[in-house]
Amino acid sequence: MATTQDPRPSFHWGGVCIDCADADELAEFYSRLLGWEVAARDTPATRKGGTGWVALRDPAGGVGLSFQAEVVSASGLAGGARRSDQDAPLRDRGR
Repeated sequence: MATTQDPRPSFHWGGVCIDCADADELAEFYSRLLGWEVAARDTPATRKGGTGWVALRDPAGGVGLSFQAEVVSASGLAGGARRSDQDAPLRDRGR
C-alpha cells in the first residue's frame, strides 16, 4: 500500500502458476516434496475451460504454487503455441 512517505504503488505476489500436462500429478509431487497442502482445485463440474488446475498453499504464508494443465501439441508446446524468435540462439537472429 502506498503511503505519504512512499508514493510508489505496492503489490503482493500471491503465487506462481506452472503450465503442465497433468496438474494433479505435478501438484501431488510438489505437495510431497515441499510438505504443502492443496488449497484449491477445480473439478470437471466447476471447470470453466482448460483441462484443470490445482493450487498449493505455503504453510508459512509465502508465495503459493499453482499448476494449470495444458494440452500439449505435437511440437511439444502447450496450447498450440509456436516457437518464436526468442527460442533461437542470438547468432541465428541475424545479429
